[in-house]
Amino acid sequence: MSSIEYGLSLRGFIRKPYTIIISEKEERARDLFGEDIELSERSPLGLYIRTTSWEQSKLWDKMESVYYSAFIDDAEGKQLDALVKYIGLFRKPALRALGKVLFTGRAGRNISIGTRVMTQSGTIFSTTEDITLNDSGFGEAAIEAAEAGRTGNVTAGRIDRLFNPLEGIMGISNPERTSGGTITETDEELRDRYYRSLSRKGKATRAAIEAVILELPTVKDAKVLENTSMLYDENGIPPKSVAPFVFDGNPLEIASAILETKSAGIQSFGEETISLNDSRGFPQIIGYTRAKSINVWIDVLLSKNPNFRPGDEVQIRSKIIAYVGGLDTDGTEHRGLGLGQNVAHRRIVAETGVNGVTDAIVKISTDGENWVQANIAIPVMQIAVTDYDKVVVR
Repeated sequence: MSSIEYGLSLRGFIRKPYTIIISEKEERARDLFGEDIELSERSPLGLYIRTTSWEQSKLWDKMESVYYSAFIDDAEGKQLDALVKYIGLFRKPALRALGKVLFTGRAGRNISIGTRVMTQSGTIFSTTEDITLNDSGFGEAAIEAAEAGRTGNVTAGRIDRLFNPLEGIMGISNPERTSGGTITETDEELRDRYYRSLSRKGKATRAAIEAVILELPTVKDAKVLENTSMLYDENGIPPKSVAPFVFDGNPLEIASAILETKSAGIQSFGEETISLNDSRGFPQIIGYTRAKSINVWIDVLLSKNPNFRPGDEVQIRSKIIAYVGGLDTDGTEHRGLGLGQNVAHRRIVAETGVNGVTDAIVKISTDGENWVQANIAIPVMQIAVTDYDKVVVR
């Protein structure tokens, strides 16, 4: 009989393995029927023991899952959703991609809100505003994907047709790629946001302001700096001020979150300012700065052996994009690195480690012309981004 204490113990929960369950049942059978009882895998009793042991091992698996579902680091899915609610967090839902589309046609033609346009592959978008084509026959309208998720993130020029024909419309195109379409927040992302939001119930602290901004569904990252001195600091922040730096997000939602959390009498400083009325109806000027993105180009030259499979270059490229952050070929917008996080050259080299790769030369650039084989330093108020056009694996 095993001396290990299975189940709940001072060491936590110890799951009983399938092989141990069989051994214990065989030992019990010998006690009851004698040492010469036939317990081989093909004997009737041996088959019965293994059948019931398998069912019991599955129960042990479930009990282990129930035990670990009580801990943030181990819980998954709905269990994780239930745990983060204790500090008032909720999983961010999937979002629809947004963008703009250019209509060409008869001058003065009205195009109503809700007009549906689409790509050749069938991704549908709807206009979110009424427009009228100008005297030259051009008009630009904001659009939103019909379905939430990353399928709505399409490259420039792919939206080229109407869902239903409209008289007087001769051409459609999206001059820039659509973006913002995301899948439901993953367990890993929610867990990371949980730890960064532990101060959200506080008020008038840098950490509390940062936590509340991070809750906004369209915000990808945020960092709040503060200046407690009586002089301007090295970042240009005025005395006794907070300076939120935010990547993406709705300006009004961001300003409202800051107003509800910051201390009275403390300035919220930034390049963008929004006037909001406080609870007593007095106007308050809320400032914040949109974090600037630094484009990163990456060139990877692989040394391959015969075990390298065609198509592994695509896998490596996706892993690099997921690390840095940006748009992948399938429309996925990876969050990647956060504000002020450096691009680590060694980490990118590590992402090339697939079967068939014997060595890799990785070069990084911030302008597509000057290349280095070293880390790229990112200032605290900026964020690194890349995409499938900027990452070349060969």
